[in-house]
Amino acid sequence: MATNIIWVSTTGRAGAAGTETAPLKSIQEAISRATPGTKIMVKAGVYSENVSFPKSGTASAPIELVSADGRGKAEIRPADQNRETIKVAASDYITIDGFKVIAGPMAKAAIHLTSTNNMADLPTNIIIRNNDIKAAAGDGIKVSQGDRITVTNNTSEGSTQEQGIDFVGVTNSVISHNEIYGVTGSGGIHVKGGSSNVSIEYNLLHDNARWAIQAGGSTDIQSMRPGTGKFEAVNIRIIGNEVYNSGQQALRIMGADKVTVEDNWFRGVSSNRFIDIVSAGSTHEDWASGTVTFDGNSMDRANWLTVDSGNPQPTILQNLTNGKAPLDWSTVHAGVVADGASTPTPTPTPTPTPTPTPTPEPTPTPEPTPTPTPTPTPEPTPTVPSESTKTINGTNGKDTLVGTSGADVIKGFGGNDKIGGGAGNDILTGGAGADVFVFNTALGSSNVDKITDFEVKLDRIYLENAVMTKVGSWGNLAASKFRIGTKALDSDDRIIYNSSTGALSYDADGSGSKAAVKFAELQPGLKLTAADFYII
Repeated sequence: MATNIIWVSTTGRAGAAGTETAPLKSIQEAISRATPGTKIMVKAGVYSENVSFPKSGTASAPIELVSADGRGKAEIRPADQNRETIKVAASDYITIDGFKVIAGPMAKAAIHLTSTNNMADLPTNIIIRNNDIKAAAGDGIKVSQGDRITVTNNTSEGSTQEQGIDFVGVTNSVISHNEIYGVTGSGGIHVKGGSSNVSIEYNLLHDNARWAIQAGGSTDIQSMRPGTGKFEAVNIRIIGNEVYNSGQQALRIMGADKVTVEDNWFRGVSSNRFIDIVSAGSTHEDWASGTVTFDGNSMDRANWLTVDSGNPQPTILQNLTNGKAPLDWSTVHAGVVADGASTPTPTPTPTPTPTPTPTPEPTPTPEPTPTPTPTPTPEPTPTVPSESTKTINGTNGKDTLVGTSGADVIKGFGGNDKIGGGAGNDILTGGAGADVFVFNTALGSSNVDKITDFEVKLDRIYLENAVMTKVGSWGNLAASKFRIGTKALDSDDRIIYNSSTGALSYDADGSGSKAAVKFAELQPGLKLTAADFYII
């Protein structure tokens, strides 16, 4: 919650009180007055200035810049056409929300987040959301090194030389639910330069002259963020995106490793190279791509993949080639089963010699079970299904299964299924295959799901951080946030597994005064670790 509000209006004046009735005229003056916890409310109008953030908020008190009268009502244009319209240099906990942002004609980004001091100081915990961006020659949004960056629900139009969204050396970050179109210079979304643990999810990219999404690239060595070895990007998750009308590839994997491409819809690409896996070079020695997995995507052609010589073959699972919408979690209605039959695997052109399968990484050792404490009062067990319970059955292929608002019995059977009970006390069975169980609805005693056959190391549990707000940002659950025992023992514990009863609970304040909330029941005695959980 904001502890201080500063108002800005085109009818305001310099040196004013900054109240709603006596607003400032300049956004930059409001920023100069801001302290942690300040919300800057900018009234409708056009502001001609270059906005920069020389200061930071905190985790509990971010600095927020908000278009007060609604999305796009406050417009920012650069006074100096040779500079970025909005710049955040090595600041932390900043939110920019709801503006129309116009870039100058030079090759500068409309919004630029950048490190300083030779990458020693990074922008961190920055949220760019709900903005409508008009790029010129430069990027719509560019991040030159950063950590925990969220770019969500923006539109970015144009760029004659660069990208819609460009991440260079960015870690633990998310690009989600953005619309990118009209890019004629390079790609729609690029993630490169030593980036790692980045999710590109549920974006719409259309009518771009070149490729839509690129994981990896060719970055100058001096601009590479250290830590990814001889890869431009590592641990990149590309899920649920829709791409159409691209002049070149829908997707390029270029010197990237550990890339998952899942449930995307790619179609309407002019180039013969629809999706390709290539090495990164030109600015450094050739770096081949590493492991890549395609699962549950839909393409509108049979021969959709090209793997250049010197790059290993990817893992290709259950993809479609009929051009129809794939298994997209966001479009499946409650109580409906979406199933996808396997289609022939495309023959990559040309076919390189297969490389050995990498040795699996060791499974993290579970934390020691704490000294037993008095058993708390048992929480309600999921309701035994009644005659009114809905049964939802999957197939032997890959299914997306979503429950109703009541009690459901959901069975995945074969294939790698994604199962969410929705509201109500549900009974979930994955069956054979590597299954995902999704928890993304409000918690409570009337919404406790029982998973009957969870398999450690194979299945996973997805936790929605919009519901469990303290579990952390997108990615693997931190080891420090998982506890096996009857209750949280320190302030960081968030997910508690009672190995005696199988109860799985969420604790918003760890060892604090708030009670944990049971949201699932698994088999007792599982050797769970934090690696079995994923934050969405």
